[in-house]
Amino acid sequence: MKQFFNHFLLTVALGCIAGMGIVDTHAQVPTRFNHQAVVRDTLGQLMANRTLSLRISLEQTVGGASVVRYRELHQVTTNANGLFTLEVGGGTVEQGQMDSVNWSAGSVFLRTEVDPAGGQNYVLSSHRELLSVPYALYSLHARNAPVSPQAGQINYWNGTEWVTLPPGNSGSVLSMCNGVPVWGPCPNSPSLATVSTLPVTQLTGFSASTGGNVTSDGGSPVTHKGVAYSDFPNPSISSSYTVDGSGTGSFVSILNNLTVNTTYYLRAYATNAVGTSYGSEKNITISTSLPAISIGQTYGGGIVFFVDSTGQHGLICAPFDQGFSSWGLNGINVIGTSTALGAGANNTNVMVSYGVSAATLCDTLVLNGYSDWYLPSAQEFGLICSNILPYNLGNMAIQEYYWTSSQYDIDNAWYCFIYHPHHYSLNYGNGKNNNYKIRAIRSF
Repeated sequence: MKQFFNHFLLTVALGCIAGMGIVDTHAQVPTRFNHQAVVRDTLGQLMANRTLSLRISLEQTVGGASVVRYRELHQVTTNANGLFTLEVGGGTVEQGQMDSVNWSAGSVFLRTEVDPAGGQNYVLSSHRELLSVPYALYSLHARNAPVSPQAGQINYWNGTEWVTLPPGNSGSVLSMCNGVPVWGPCPNSPSLATVSTLPVTQLTGFSASTGGNVTSDGGSPVTHKGVAYSDFPNPSISSSYTVDGSGTGSFVSILNNLTVNTTYYLRAYATNAVGTSYGSEKNITISTSLPAISIGQTYGGGIVFFVDSTGQHGLICAPFDQGFSSWGLNGINVIGTSTALGAGANNTNVMVSYGVSAATLCDTLVLNGYSDWYLPSAQEFGLICSNILPYNLGNMAIQEYYWTSSQYDIDNAWYCFIYHPHHYSLNYGNGKNNNYKIRAIRSF
């Protein structure tokens, strides 16, 4: 029987009546149409007076894939000529609804699956496009359109329902906004963001500092902002560029790996849903003669309080305190911290690895475009007090305690007490659980 069934499927001949057999009574459109087929066996002989099981599906192609919109089951008996007749829409529904098929959404294909034994072992026998559209069914999606009761009224389909747009005033302009008609200009139509470019200065032999300020997002959120730069004028994000955050407001950009004796052109940019806008163009020629960096100079996101023998490297403190915090990790021996100059960054990493502490405020700090801040060691904090505090730089608080990142023992850590601008004391012994001020630093 299995062998006979497979050969049967190769020779079955199906057809759909062109007239569709649909009648519109104005009261209700019947959601069905006639379908006939003549069935022959592998020898071409008519399969007369046979009971067959059929599964009928209506399908449409969506995104390259065939999607079943409606499916039903039939039991039919062929006549003496091997012919059966059925109504698509009149069977036992297995999936979907006949009146939900959107005939205006594209071609509809009729899939016929057969079990010649009258059971439910269906195998595909035909899959073909309905070339004659059942217009009475097509009209089901149009007959619900509203009737315009006055001159100038516009009815439009928004994708799910009909919407009525009242007549406009004399001289009104009709605009298409997001695919629908609107009288007048589109409401809250977004535009390009507004951004300006900050001045540019050389930092080292291979880097420069610049930035920008986004003063308006144009009605659409700014997803990226930064600086585009190139050795040709009018740089854009198709050339080299930095990404320095999102949203409005000012930002700092550091341009690295620059080439000496080369002129670079740069523009701040801001990108929203409308596109990318640019600020005015600046330029800088990278020189082998580096600008001098001195203690007390505003530089690299803060105030320089130490410069090494090269004159190009040192330490910078934040221009204000980062708040109050206990040192944390009370009763824990934090192994690996030091009081030495240059130890602050490692101390901070060690403290953070043990858990939340005073160092966390510095480790998570993003300030003036920099995110590499850390809690200073005892000696590093001493340099802040000796090099810039006497000159009223850095906005340090008088008669206040500041934590360092140097542990003394499991219950104590080094701190600094500032008596007045010319007198401070580095000490330990008050306990890690005290809330003292925090001042972050970074290296350059």
